[in-house]
Amino acid sequence: MKTYACIILAICLLQGCLAHRKTVIDLRGRGMESLPDSLLKDNRATVLMAGPNWVVYSPLSNTEINGGNHIISLPENICQLRHLHKLLLEYNDIRTLPVCLVKLTRLEQLDLSFNTNLNIREILPVLRQLPDLKVLNVCGVPSALNDSIWLKQQFAASQVRVLITYQDVLNASPPSRQYRRNP
Repeated sequence: MKTYACIILAICLLQGCLAHRKTVIDLRGRGMESLPDSLLKDNRATVLMAGPNWVVYSPLSNTEINGGNHIISLPENICQLRHLHKLLLEYNDIRTLPVCLVKLTRLEQLDLSFNTNLNIREILPVLRQLPDLKVLNVCGVPSALNDSIWLKQQFAASQVRVLITYQDVLNASPPSRQYRRNP
């Protein structure tokens, strides 16, 4: 396993995070196949980003190319990040989630979008046990799209907003500001 000493230094406070006491672990676009154990020892983290830092869609080949990671599974020690509010793992190769993820009782947003090998039925028992989960993004996950009605029914009685299609994502986005010209 490569040494990610420079990544350990990547634990940073983004603009506005200091005021809101958010500690962000930013691992976007590092080409990693796994999360480094040493990095996950900072249990003050409230946001973990491990997706791409850019995505390009090629209409000619109908494919997306991303500058992200290739994480297949999450280590068990991710469950030590008990203050985590956002776990952003889009555009990886995640196939399943560790059962211990239920210990992340403050997790509000989980982005698993475009993890095309993810089996949504397999991870559902874990997802349903996250008490503060408000947004589950599984857009671009074939198993979620194939079972979209069933999946939304699983969360119908809860506060969880399940994003499966592009339209779901667009509807969940805050409205853009509209500017008017003064006459």
